[in-house]
Amino acid sequence: MNLLLKIAVILSIIKLTLPLPFIPNLTILWLVGVIICLGWALIKDKKLQVSIPLLLFCLIILVGLFIKQPPIYYRSLERFILFVINISFLSSLIVSPTLIEIRGHMLHITLIGLRFIVVASFIAYFLGINLANKNISIDYRWAFAGITSQSMILAPCCGICLIETLWKILYGDSSRKQLLIQCGLLIMTIWTILVAGSRGSLIAAALSTAILFYYYPFKKRLLKYIILILISLTFLVPSYIYENATYTIDKKMISANNQNSLTSSRDEKWEARLMEFKENPILGVGFASQTHFTSDDNMQWIEKTGSLESGSSWLSILSMTGILGFIVIAIFNIKMLSCLIKAIKRTPFYILHLCLLIFLLIHGIVEAWVLYSGGFIFYLYWLLTGNLSTNSIDNHRTYTDEYFLENS
Repeated sequence: MNLLLKIAVILSIIKLTLPLPFIPNLTILWLVGVIICLGWALIKDKKLQVSIPLLLFCLIILVGLFIKQPPIYYRSLERFILFVINISFLSSLIVSPTLIEIRGHMLHITLIGLRFIVVASFIAYFLGINLANKNISIDYRWAFAGITSQSMILAPCCGICLIETLWKILYGDSSRKQLLIQCGLLIMTIWTILVAGSRGSLIAAALSTAILFYYYPFKKRLLKYIILILISLTFLVPSYIYENATYTIDKKMISANNQNSLTSSRDEKWEARLMEFKENPILGVGFASQTHFTSDDNMQWIEKTGSLESGSSWLSILSMTGILGFIVIAIFNIKMLSCLIKAIKRTPFYILHLCLLIFLLIHGIVEAWVLYSGGFIFYLYWLLTGNLSTNSIDNHRTYTDEYFLENS
């Protein structure tokens, strides 16, 4: 095991502990490792590149902070510094051979780690174990979180695991034994994402897996497709008969129907973000801050804790960085999607990454994580985009698609 792989293993494990409430917070250790890696890359690597869109995005945020000067309890400047440090390491903001290799290993290790989280949560469900954080809103204490702290974390982890597993079944060159293992993992993943009850994750996973099937050469592997459908149906039918499997989703749908809105849990937050954008359309209200609140209690809680719940990643960008920041990030994501679609003609490896990116883009509509550097989904998104930008778009690839296929 070379040194860069060892570093990637350590940093990936640190981040994989983030959703697990029974492990102490290791953020300080993570930041120390990140700063050391960035310093090493800057000193060692002669060829360094900077992503112009991401650099421009950071400059827009910085200008907005100095002009708007959000209240001190938001700690906006401190959060911005942590944001820049994290995306410098994870994304393509800074590109170097050392960082490319570390990012590639970390993505591979993280995807493996997610499988363990999903399987352990599946087992925990039938053992009656639910480690949901009791400090969160009482409305969500009944949601199943498995071995993670929140169902809103477990569900996207399941979605990503589902996409990767299905990709391996459809496109991988697995033995019969490996195929059976993957099918078993697929069943556990579908069950776990159902009981987690996140409608946003379910919709994002469904649309992403539809893309997997869209690119799948049905005529070549029709038998495998039929087996997959039969396994899925064999599992899904009992899951709807067993009412506890869809208890959380049913409860959310009843609440939505009572309020005459399928997005009732997000409507007020989305309206607040749009109001902030309308009042500050160019640069937004400032990084990691809000000026509109869903209630007086919500305002007092935010002023006391400095915590934010924006309701949407992309509306957060719109409200906090204005139309300038939103356009830059939109172009950044569209460019990756476009290049991945073209790269699919070369290898099915990129179908996986396309579906993972689409999953996170859809999930970001209903969950706010893209600017919050302490979150686990933040880590997944920026690490994925870092690999996509360096591996698929800029063609500075040391962690190759062949390596991934052989070791996944």
